[in-house]
Order: sequence, then C-alpha cells, then structure tokens
Amino acid sequence: MRVSFHFLYLAIALFAAKANADIIAFSGNECDGAEGENVPCLDECIDFNTRHSFRVLASGSHCVVAFQDAGCTIPVGSISNSGGGQCSNVNTGTTVLGLKCSPNSVCDTIASGNSTIKGVALPGPSSAVP
Repeated sequence: MRVSFHFLYLAIALFAAKANADIIAFSGNECDGAEGENVPCLDECIDFNTRHSFRVLASGSHCVVAFQDAGCTIPVGSISNSGGGQCSNVNTGTTVLGLKCSPNSVCDTIASGNSTIKGVALPGPSSAVP
C-alpha cells in the first residue's frame, strides 16, 4: 500500500507542476520537435533561440510579444493567442530570440509602431486539422 500512496503523491505533484505551466516553446513550426521548458506567462523574457512555435496552455487570451534579441529589448511584433493549448507559429521574417507572454490579452511590452506578427495560428491538441 505504501508504494501506491507514493505513486499517487508523485502523480499529484507532477500534475500540479504541469498546471502551473503557461507557455512552452518548440523547435518545430507546428509545436513539434524539441520542447522547451514550461514557464509562466508573467511578462518576463523567455529564451526563444532555436524555437519556431509555441503553445499557450493557460486559459484565456494572451498577448505574446516577439523580440529580436535574447534580452527582450527590441520588439518585432505581437501574437494574440487564445490559450487553452493553441499553437502559434512565429514567422516574422527576422530573427526572434526572445518572447514575453502577458498573463492577459494586454500587449504592454510592445513599443508603439510595431505590427502584429502574421504568424499562423495552429489548432490546439483537441482540434482536428482539415
């Protein structure tokens, strides 16, 4: 019985860790390939080097701002992501080395004059691709 209890505790701990994750970046264009770390959408700079897409796991709309540099100081555009597992491809026509994911739909980290990235919104894990 002790083994079952420890397994249950481990399963609950892993689920809680996964539930706190908000955004995951991927090396592939359709949220495939090498998977990055699960990080919260707290408007902090996220390493996007060698990544080409991301999935927002948190529910609700989120603004994700793409940056040309890894320090997230040179914004190149923004992507609106509806969350809940939606995948977004980042296709800016320029290098993107950093991202900031807002905890909501407000893009307060993007400088005025920058445009919305025309990334391809890919279906989430429960959607069917036609």
